[in-house]
Amino acid sequence: MPPRARKAKKPPESPAEEPKPTLEPGLPDPDSVVSEEAFTSPSGAHYRIFHTDETDAYEEPSPPKRRRRRSAKPSS
Repeated sequence: MPPRARKAKKPPESPAEEPKPTLEPGLPDPDSVVSEEAFTSPSGAHYRIFHTDETDAYEEPSPPKRRRRRSAKPSS
């Protein structure tokens, strides 16, 4: 049996040239995820809830949140 031909090793790519990982269908872009929660249903199924900064084209931007003023404490 003849010896197998070896494949030439490819030089390692620099981190800047690495392709982004393929996104799984139905999951948001990892760069847009703000937070993640774990949820367990009453039946015992485990879920991950992603909070993102993505919006749909039909959504209007939400107004900026207003800070509440602290009420002055009555002096005793």
